[in-house]
Amino acid sequence: MRRPVIGNRSVKWFVALYTGVPYELDEPTYLLPSAVDLLEEKGTLSEEQSVYIREHRIEPGSYDAPDWEKIGQQLELEKESDGFEIKGNTTFQEVLNEGVFLEDLEEIVDAPITNTSQTIQSFTVEHELGFGKVKNSIESLVH
Repeated sequence: MRRPVIGNRSVKWFVALYTGVPYELDEPTYLLPSAVDLLEEKGTLSEEQSVYIREHRIEPGSYDAPDWEKIGQQLELEKESDGFEIKGNTTFQEVLNEGVFLEDLEEIVDAPITNTSQTIQSFTVEHELGFGKVKNSIESLVH
């Protein structure tokens, strides 16, 4: 039988219970005794929540912790394989840092770019351009 894991899901669940923010569990999630005690002392849990946290209370040493080094390596691999992607908060400077020339960006947006710290999305809104079209054109230069 696999040992329970205390990780990010447990932290999110604890914070949600503590703050009263809705959080739906999609698999069994465990808490350490100190977290369970704190939540019970606060006294804001429903009866169902109280029962669940008591049933899913695990003692230190009886669980596995995530292998953060392995997770970090996986994230780096994903980042490398995904390549550069423009999102709503991507600035022109970030694109320039990827090796794209300012002149090429200005040609795509058909306007001078005077503030490279501006996000591409805000620029497209300001100049009434389609963000998706500009995004795709710029991404084609990066790849």
